[in-house]
Amino acid sequence: MLAGTWTLSACVGTAPSEVDPVASSAVAAGVVPGSPTAAVTPAPEPPAAMAVGDGAGAVAAADHLFALWTHARTTGSVAALTGTYADTCGICRDVTDRVVELAAIGVTEADGDLDLLDPTPTEIVPGSWFAVTGVLVEGPARLVDAEGVTTGTVDSGRYGVLMTLTWYEGVWRVESLDLEPPTP
Repeated sequence: MLAGTWTLSACVGTAPSEVDPVASSAVAAGVVPGSPTAAVTPAPEPPAAMAVGDGAGAVAAADHLFALWTHARTTGSVAALTGTYADTCGICRDVTDRVVELAAIGVTEADGDLDLLDPTPTEIVPGSWFAVTGVLVEGPARLVDAEGVTTGTVDSGRYGVLMTLTWYEGVWRVESLDLEPPTP
């Protein structure tokens, strides 16, 4: 589940009991111990719409962040997330930390795509601050070790999204992200 302190699904199965600081720093740099996956799987490229500081660019930046999260979760590499979010985005930090923790013990996720449905941008401060709302759908995933053996599962989920983003000197950055169960 995306809500709570661990944002991308409550995991069932293997949980890290100890994290090796040397392995954690290697994972943060994009090197996954025991797995060549991150080295051979390129991160998704930013869509062309992200080159503009408008509502369409904000939606494209939101979609791109979720694509980068999926990439990080499935490769164990957080390198592509660098600079995409501010320290004020607690959920963003939690996702990155969880990827690093799992990768440090040789675990990544398989499947678990994230899809942003019905995104609606709002320009808060012309040309610089935007909000994007919508519904984030997270598919079910498996936790797998370096040999591809399933060690646990991750539940699917559906969440209301409120993301704030800034556009500064041609770069999008996520400032905050709130995920809530959608109201019926």
